[in-house]
Amino acid sequence: GGFEAGFEQGGQTREHVVLVRALGVQTLIVAINKMENVGWGKERYDHISKELSVFLKSVGFKSSEVIFVPVSGLEGENLLEKFINPSLNEWYSGGSLVDVMDGLEPPKRCYDRPFRLIVTDVFKHPQMGLSVAGKVDSGFLIVGTPVVIMPGGTTAW
Repeated sequence: GGFEAGFEQGGQTREHVVLVRALGVQTLIVAINKMENVGWGKERYDHISKELSVFLKSVGFKSSEVIFVPVSGLEGENLLEKFINPSLNEWYSGGSLVDVMDGLEPPKRCYDRPFRLIVTDVFKHPQMGLSVAGKVDSGFLIVGTPVVIMPGGTTAW
């Protein structure tokens, strides 16, 4: 099926998981799509969640920080509102995809520490010069605040 193509046969699922983990994502919601094709069957859901759980754990996700949600993107089921279907409701008691996202706790930020940016990409633009993208690990910036780029000690504004 589609899961096997994306996960086992050179698909991008593994690569995407490794990338989001490298970017610092700690909580992951996995939408198991196309559940209407298997009649919202628990067996398929369990198979996919079990296979993915082993891999997710191996790249550093805690099982308590991974949430699986069965959905049907084609039919729009269990995306915005909880899908009322006997085949699903007899084994799935969680919320819709949006309910699960709304229930996440925002990450805690250390605003009282010095500014620290974990650089994830660097862009060189002919007119604008060098631009850096990354994840703010601690602190904050105000427009016009000078920053020291390490290593090297170069100051930038």
